[in-house]
Amino acid sequence: MLAVWRDVTQSRTSARASASKRSDKRRFGFSVVYVAPSVRQTLAPKDYTMLVRGRDNFKNFIQVPPPEEDISETARQRHMCVLDVQDEVHYVGDKGTEGAN
Repeated sequence: MLAVWRDVTQSRTSARASASKRSDKRRFGFSVVYVAPSVRQTLAPKDYTMLVRGRDNFKNFIQVPPPEEDISETARQRHMCVLDVQDEVHYVGDKGTEGAN
């Protein structure tokens, strides 16, 4: 089983069902979706997951290792790279690319 995460903060892609934000305080959301290793990304040439159970015999995603410690600089930098790639997927329709709504 693979975990695919999406950071939905105010500065990144935002998908929420709560009321509009009425303060200057930062809003933070985090989503984890569990998928079978046979699932693959079709909107981008690459995407990232973390293996959380079993084996991944399909290799459809770049595997991210679990962090070695809480909030390590290495894990933070790796996460920022993942977000940059995922932003390209989230915004594919906003750049006038084929398949835009």
